[in-house]
Amino acid sequence: MIETQVETVSPSAEQDCISTMADFGWTLQSSRGDYPVKLTFQRDTAMPNYERVCELERGYFAIQTTRPDPLEEFNFALWCGLFFFVFPLAFLMTFVRIREKKKYNEALATWYDRMEVEAIPMREEAASLVG
Repeated sequence: MIETQVETVSPSAEQDCISTMADFGWTLQSSRGDYPVKLTFQRDTAMPNYERVCELERGYFAIQTTRPDPLEEFNFALWCGLFFFVFPLAFLMTFVRIREKKKYNEALATWYDRMEVEAIPMREEAASLVG
């Protein structure tokens, strides 16, 4: 049986998406659009090691989706703008911001560590099982 999956990505992420999907046994069937690009992939469910490849794929993408959101950074800029003229509050916000930045950097470092230790080996194992 053949399964189909459609991914929508920016043009700059197109090749990375194709490469990643190929590592999990997907083959590109079509690519449409300029921005965003719609990529259609297919995979044979009867391929060897299908269940293990699917398990690795779920694990890899579960880690991918836990990356800290950089848009949270925008909230701080808004608050700084509001309290710029109220010096005591702006001073307090600076200390809060430093603490939040540290938390963000720690979360991002943890995410990169998980990618390196867990997700990348999953992708490599899947690629070796497929290829």
